[in-house]
Amino acid sequence: MLEEKLTEYCAAHTVDETDKELNAVGILASPIMTHERMVDHPQYVARDVIAQWNDANGDAIRGPDTLIRFKNHPGEIWRGAPRYGEDNEEVLRELGYSPQQIDALYQDKTLAKE
Repeated sequence: MLEEKLTEYCAAHTVDETDKELNAVGILASPIMTHERMVDHPQYVARDVIAQWNDANGDAIRGPDTLIRFKNHPGEIWRGAPRYGEDNEEVLRELGYSPQQIDALYQDKTLAKE
């Protein structure tokens, strides 16, 4: 019955109305955020949630920063997503592969990169 009534309530109100009214009476609620909503949402602005970094091509990207912030071990965005295969050699070296074994994986097309 509770789920039914909550569904009816939410269907009769906008996302912003529901968010505001439920929180006003002590019911924790938050809308699912699109990127566009995150940028201007008061709570996200207050917490400085949106960060900027450069992608693999050097172009500026904006998006959510690390959301959990530890005092002694803060998270950070240290780079954008790598290009396809960019980290192949580093990962395989850490796993113990020799340069010759890695070259062989490229030669037989097991590995590829941009």
